[in-house]
Amino acid sequence: MSRIKLSILLTVLALAAGPGFSQELPPPELILEAQNPGPLFRPVPLWWWDGDRLQIERLRWQLDQVHAKGVDQVCLIYLSPLRSRPPYFTEDWWELYQEVVEHAASLGMKIWLTDGVAWGSPFINNSVLEEDPGFRGRILQRQEKTAPGQALIRHEIPKGYEIAEILGAFAYPVTGDGIDLAGAIDLSGNMEG
Repeated sequence: MSRIKLSILLTVLALAAGPGFSQELPPPELILEAQNPGPLFRPVPLWWWDGDRLQIERLRWQLDQVHAKGVDQVCLIYLSPLRSRPPYFTEDWWELYQEVVEHAASLGMKIWLTDGVAWGSPFINNSVLEEDPGFRGRILQRQEKTAPGQALIRHEIPKGYEIAEILGAFAYPVTGDGIDLAGAIDLSGNMEG
């Protein structure tokens, strides 16, 4: 490694540490790793599987091409999984995926599979939920309503949450110091609807 490259590397490492961190030189093994990073520290290009019908011969060829350029791993991603051929996550798709993973392993490569990054998931969710509603995502939402004294509280479930499973309803006395958590009253048994 030339003096200029080593100087830049050490400068970058020193700047990355910032104030309050040790300004000692990095250990020699870190410098060696930076010179030739392992697969986990190398780029992971996105491998789009949209477009033409997926064919194992073409997919193997594509893997061979990127591997020949020094790429150790790729991440499968879809823009439109509903247009996938074979259809996304069907038995035919999984068989093809398995062959690709095996070919990648024979090259010493890793295959990553994204969950959609806001593209795949919204398009595929409905078909998955139609098959098994148990896959529906869950959220935990807190709703608050203030009522004076012993008043009856009526709280409608917001639109879109009609199918929600209500975990509980509690009332907390408010004192001059704020909410009295120890004085919680469980109202879960009083819910109707």
